[in-house]
Amino acid sequence: MVNGRRFVSSNVPSVFGQSGGLQVDFNVIPIAMVDRIETIPVRGAPIYGSDAIAGTVNVILKDDFEGFNLSGQYGLTTDKGDGEQWQIQGVWGGNFADGRGNVVTSIEFNRQDGVRGGTRDFFSKGEAFFDEQPDFADVDGDGDLDDVNTILRDQQVQIISLGGIISPGPTVIPSFGIGSFGGEFLQFEDGTGNIIPFTPGAAINGSAFFAAGGDGVDLFDLVDQIQSPLDRIVGSSIASYKLTDNITAFSEMLFANTNAVELSNQAGFQTFAFGGDSGALEFSSDHPFLNSQARGELARVGADTFYVNRFNFDFLDEGRQRLESSLWRVVAGLRGDFKAGERTFQWEASSVFGESDIETSGVSIIDQNFVNALDAISVTEGDLQSLIDAGVADDRAGAIAELEALSGTKSAGVGDIICRNVLEFARGDIDPPISGNGLVDTDLPGIEGCAPVNLFGAGQVSPEALAFITGNSVTNSDIKQRVFNVNLSGDVFELPAGWAGFSAGYENRQETGVFNPGFLAASNLNRSSPANRTAGTFTTNEVFLEGYIPVISADMNIPFLRSFSLEGAARVVDNSLAGTDTTYTFGGQLGFTEDLQIRGNFTQAIRAPSLTELFTPDTLSFSFASDPCDSRFLDEGPDPATRQANCAAAGLPTDFTSDIVNASRQGINAGNADLRNEVAESYTIGAIFTPRWVPGFSLTVDYVNVQIEDRITSLTLTQIMQSCFDSTDFPNVGTCDQFERDATGQVVDFRSGFNNAASSEFQAVVFDANYSFDISQALGTLSDSWGGGDKGELGFRVNGIRRIQNDFSVVGEEPNEVIGSFSDPKWSATFDTTYTYGPFRAFWRIVYQDKTLLDPQGITSSKMKLENLSQQQGLGLSIT
Repeated sequence: MVNGRRFVSSNVPSVFGQSGGLQVDFNVIPIAMVDRIETIPVRGAPIYGSDAIAGTVNVILKDDFEGFNLSGQYGLTTDKGDGEQWQIQGVWGGNFADGRGNVVTSIEFNRQDGVRGGTRDFFSKGEAFFDEQPDFADVDGDGDLDDVNTILRDQQVQIISLGGIISPGPTVIPSFGIGSFGGEFLQFEDGTGNIIPFTPGAAINGSAFFAAGGDGVDLFDLVDQIQSPLDRIVGSSIASYKLTDNITAFSEMLFANTNAVELSNQAGFQTFAFGGDSGALEFSSDHPFLNSQARGELARVGADTFYVNRFNFDFLDEGRQRLESSLWRVVAGLRGDFKAGERTFQWEASSVFGESDIETSGVSIIDQNFVNALDAISVTEGDLQSLIDAGVADDRAGAIAELEALSGTKSAGVGDIICRNVLEFARGDIDPPISGNGLVDTDLPGIEGCAPVNLFGAGQVSPEALAFITGNSVTNSDIKQRVFNVNLSGDVFELPAGWAGFSAGYENRQETGVFNPGFLAASNLNRSSPANRTAGTFTTNEVFLEGYIPVISADMNIPFLRSFSLEGAARVVDNSLAGTDTTYTFGGQLGFTEDLQIRGNFTQAIRAPSLTELFTPDTLSFSFASDPCDSRFLDEGPDPATRQANCAAAGLPTDFTSDIVNASRQGINAGNADLRNEVAESYTIGAIFTPRWVPGFSLTVDYVNVQIEDRITSLTLTQIMQSCFDSTDFPNVGTCDQFERDATGQVVDFRSGFNNAASSEFQAVVFDANYSFDISQALGTLSDSWGGGDKGELGFRVNGIRRIQNDFSVVGEEPNEVIGSFSDPKWSATFDTTYTYGPFRAFWRIVYQDKTLLDPQGITSSKMKLENLSQQQGLGLSIT
């Protein structure tokens, strides 16, 4: 929320990063305009609407500002001096019309450099993996050798190399001895095309693809990044004007543009592990791109043909993805107040319009062009003569001209390397021009402009070949938001402790999402599943009521009770897709003294399905599944008898064997327009401690419990089938409609994606302690000579959480406990120190995270004693 109103989401419907919710990009909120930030834990849904199960963050911007303020910030990493970050922002404002109006405007520029993960040991050595070594060491001291999981840091993907592993057959697993020439493993040297030895790594138990050490690819070093390069500009304006003494018109405008680059990612592979277009490549030992040294090595090992398994990192722009995001938001409205007797009322009517547009792009292989470019030949005199004999050319020069006109190479004379299909088409051997994807085009797809590609060693692909075999795959995603809100608040009646108040209103909201893939992303020409254009809209109509009742006040002089108040809120939300639900909260605050207050509330909240969950575009998907009705899984599940009965009702015998267990099937992954609202019940109880004898100190502690049912999650095909056949309401549950069997019981089609199929429970204690003081006054208490003057103010803050429980369970599965994992440590906290002296401010933060458990669920059978994944601290300094 910004100024109490919704902000358009940046979580657009897309085939990439399908996460639920309507998350807002906080980076586009102008820092210079922020006045304060309000946080409402747990009970925000009835007040602000759906999607506020865990809480609500409301950013309040400056709306009455006079003057000019310019500030900037610069930062870089202290260990290597990279990752520079620049930020400059300015805000200016003033009154007009004799003070009846005010305008505040800001502009902000941000720039940051990228930092690759491989440049830091904590990343490059952080992708540890675990190898169980039987009878390794006596860990528990009982005299017997124990099975121990050793932590290995130097992990390599051993089935590929950057320049390409050479093997007599398609399969290469060096640590298993597979893929060698008589025990000798070979690879292409980067940049030269020479053939050099490949050193296998040490075998890992249970892993064919990874090895410890050796000459494979350190994949995660190559593709991990710590910080993306980014440029962002944000402009905003807030204006207000008093039409009368009791009516004010107001408006807000914001625009943000962000350009970012993902430095690297998993580009593409040629390996037996994937097969198809991404499989290992077979070549002849007389291929024209082989140099004399490579030909000699192949002859030495007796290879007439050979296979290459490689990582296509070099010619696919290192897997970079580029993103441009544009966001705009406009608010307009009226607010005012009036009196009715002794009562004062406030009203507001506002409208919000916003749009978030995100374009992503990245280099992709055009498969048919790639296949044609691999089939290279060296032009001979006989080839030129064949063109003359076919009547295509009158002489040798004319034959060369014909080839050069079609080819993507600069020269097509004798000895030059060209694509075989260029020669064949030129002499009429290909008619009509048809690509492998069934396209018939006068532009000669896959032929015209074909430039042969050299994959013998990294960095060997020519610019001409690169332009021919790759294309830019572009997608565009868009969210539009429209909100109308009217509300009235004021006093209802007077009680001994004060006036009881209320707020009531109506809100209409419309969210629209569109995903529009470009030609390459939508076609079947590259290696990604073709994406379809999709669009969808939902509308909500909401009515809400809030109330506040003061029961006890300090001036009532009740012993041991200084204050007591009750508050509550309710909201009815009618969602055009998810249906109608009611969310409500009630609670209170009890003060015993000025120093101590107790607070608590109970809330039922909802989260409506997001545009991403509803309208993720259809994409082809291939999946295996552990079919519950397969004889190997029939006796499993939370209630095997229920599963067996349901499978029998589906007409499947007890000895049924499902092909999808070992052979993948094609289906669709997509959004789900039939999703229901998530429903959460939560309660909190806590205390606020502000001792009078310690001025400037405050402490809040709250216990939080949140239970969510019908939680939206993306299910695998196995989970979909389990949910169906383990249900006591078979076959009426929705998941039973998401797959199809043929007459023999085999799965022939499926539709995976989001479902209301999970539940969760979260418990934690959160705390926030603050202490600030005037340095001169503090020193003056020690010595009169030290006091006096302005020495600034010093502030300390500790904000943290102790997680107790965070269970997540998909229907039909046991809860998954994650407390103690890296993402959910038991303890985490920030320790802040702030020194302020006039306009100068220095801020120092320490971030603490508790030690990490390898297996929070405690089901790992072997011991882990060789290394300790201990607590982590992070430091940060900011000076303005």
